[in-house]
Amino acid sequence: FDNLSSSTGIEPLIQAFYIIACIFLAIKLIISLSKIAYLWSIGKKHRSKGYTIVELDEKPSAFSFFNLLFIHPSLINNATIIKHELVHIKEKHSLDLLLVECINVLCWFNPIIYFIKNDFKLLHELIADQETTEDQNNKHQYAMFLIESSLYNFSIPFTNQFFNQQILKQRINMLNKEKTAKW
Repeated sequence: FDNLSSSTGIEPLIQAFYIIACIFLAIKLIISLSKIAYLWSIGKKHRSKGYTIVELDEKPSAFSFFNLLFIHPSLINNATIIKHELVHIKEKHSLDLLLVECINVLCWFNPIIYFIKNDFKLLHELIADQETTEDQNNKHQYAMFLIESSLYNFSIPFTNQFFNQQILKQRINMLNKEKTAKW
């Protein structure tokens, strides 16, 4: 098989395709980071306890990236959204997502990485939902709030977004499940 691949010149083509795909994904990652940096640069900033609130004037949205909480001014007094996003900041979920994105740049050919990316996002949202509703007796009310909030769609890859329509059903299902043993 080695003689066949070297004699037909297929190996350099495969290598070139791999490198082009890696460059494309790296550029996509840089563009996403640039979009976050742009939103940070134009937003009105408020320093708070260990994090920075960046007010967005675009669509009603809320998401976090490291210790930055991007939020629309109309949502800034919503304690539920703030608490949810602070869980992402405290747990450093952005680091996980950025790491997985970097691995994706190099291992884009492996389908498992896409499952891992989706599972990380879902896991992060479930953790934040659990901590947000921990001291609330009415999880149904929180679930209804999630449904109402799902109308907002502002998407930046690898950010922790409160308004994530793709995993809404799973989040609501998990809110209503009984807790299992810690281990």
